[in-house]
Parts: sequence; structure tokens; C-alpha cells
Amino acid sequence: MKQYFARFIVSLALILAGAVLLAQNLGYLQADRTVVWAFFFGGLSLLFFVSYFLSGLRSWWWLFPATILGSIGLSIGAGSIGLVGSAMGTLFLASIALPFFAAFAADTRQNWWALIPGTLMGVIAVIPMIENRVVGEVIGSMVLFSLALPFLLIFLLHTERRWALIPALVLGCVGLIPLLTVFASENLLPVMIMGLFAAAFLAVFVVVRSAWWAMIPAGVFAGIGAGILAGIPRGEGAAGSMIPAVMFLSWGATFFVLYLLRGSRPTAWAVYPALGCAGVAGMLILFAPGMNYIWPVVLIVLGGVVLYRALRKPNPIS
Repeated sequence: MKQYFARFIVSLALILAGAVLLAQNLGYLQADRTVVWAFFFGGLSLLFFVSYFLSGLRSWWWLFPATILGSIGLSIGAGSIGLVGSAMGTLFLASIALPFFAAFAADTRQNWWALIPGTLMGVIAVIPMIENRVVGEVIGSMVLFSLALPFLLIFLLHTERRWALIPALVLGCVGLIPLLTVFASENLLPVMIMGLFAAAFLAVFVVVRSAWWAMIPAGVFAGIGAGILAGIPRGEGAAGSMIPAVMFLSWGATFFVLYLLRGSRPTAWAVYPALGCAGVAGMLILFAPGMNYIWPVVLIVLGGVVLYRALRKPNPIS
């Protein structure tokens, strides 16, 4: 019965559209064309809304023609009385977002994916209203946050889907980058970006027990950030091999932490990259430019110790 009513509504909409167009072309409709078109699209929208409710709330796809045609009708009607501007773009974009939210509401478990385009289109719909009031970096962050928010909601609503936390945290951290370009200094910006990525994967490692692998990218990003930070005071050229040394030390510490967790996670293998990274860091430190002045001092001190011990030792009786 519901399918019968839905087909009836569609056929009625087609007949109405053809009748209005024919009457307009034959000159029977003498009213302002914009008013006619506003009522025309509004009437079609109403028919599709009726079809949506008759077909059941799970038939959310009927909302696409209903909301889009309705927004077109409202835009034409508003334009006929001089109401034009960015609000019309917001109205149209919101009409695309609304059916996705209806799809998610109809079945939150199966239609979780609808949150992604729905939230994205909803945020984009706000942009025409604020584009002249905020800087572009804020708009860029809003768009990126709109991609992260659906995954966070999916995780909060269905905690068994812990995988959703990974794109939520990563995209959320990426969304902060445009804001950092406004507030952070040029030297600290790459350090903060690496710190954001490291924090995102570290949070995944802490929350999702099976995601032990997240510790590796967390340590990699943290090591890169630490290396960049180590080279800031003197510059990359002056810092020499100390920058990669700090990086390898951080990476070695990361694998060593994984090795310590070998009792609860399959990470016994991590001892080998930990020792390898530590060895590379040690060699880089030993051959760092600053060691040119330290090694002679070390040799002098060792020689002095040997000489002191030799002088203190009593001579054997000949």
C-alpha cells in the first residue's frame, strides 16, 4: 500500500509539472513568472514530503527531492521580494544535508555513514553566512572538524566500533593545523604539528587496547618534533648530527616502551629496533661536531687518572 501511494505521488508530481509548464507556455498563467515557479517547486516539494511520510520514515531518500525542491522554491520566492544573498546558498546546502541526518536517525547502527556527508554539508552550509566575518584558516578548520565529528559520534554511540576513534582523532588534529598557522610562531609550528599527530595516535594507543601499533606512529611523530625542537636554538646547520640523534633516541624509546608491554601485547620483537635506534643515536652523538672539543678533554682526564694511579703505586724493592 505504501509503495502504491508513493507511485501515485510521483505520477501526480509529474502531471502537475507538465500542466504548469504547458499552461505557462500557452499564456494561461499571467502571474509573475517567479511567483509561478516558486509555487511550482513548492508544490512538488510538498508532494515528495507526503510521499516520504506515506512510505515510512525509513524511506529517507524521498527527502532529497522534497528538501532540494523546497529550497529552490523558497529561494525563488525570496528573490522575487528582494531577499537575495548568502542565505540562499546556506538554504540549498542545508537541504542536501537534512536527508542524511534523517537517514542516520532512521537507523543509527546501519546508516552511521550518513553522518559523514550530513555533517560535512551542514558545516559547508554555514560558510556562506560567515565567510566575510572570519579568517580563512578558521573556515578550513571547521571543514576538517566536520569530517572528524561524525567518527567521534559513531564511537560514542557504538563503543564497540573503536576503529572510528582513529579517523576522529587524526582528522581532529589535522583540523587544528590551520588554526596553528595563525597563532603559532614559524619556528614552533612544525613542532606543534608533529606533537598533534603524536598525541592523536597516543590517544588511540591508550583507548583501543588492541591498537598497540599506534604507539609506533606516535613515537615517530614525537621524535621528529623533538629533533626539530633540538635544532631551533642553533639552527639546523649548527645542530649537526644532534637533530637525527634526538630523533633516533626518541624512536628507540618508543620501541623500548613497546618491549616493556610484551607481557600483554605481542611486542617482544620491539627490543631489536630499540637497540638499533639507540646504537645509531649513540654513534651520531659520539661523532657530533661538539664532540671535537669533548674527546680531547676526555683523553686528557683519562691520562691524568692513569698517571695519578701510577705515581701513587709504590715502587718495588729492587
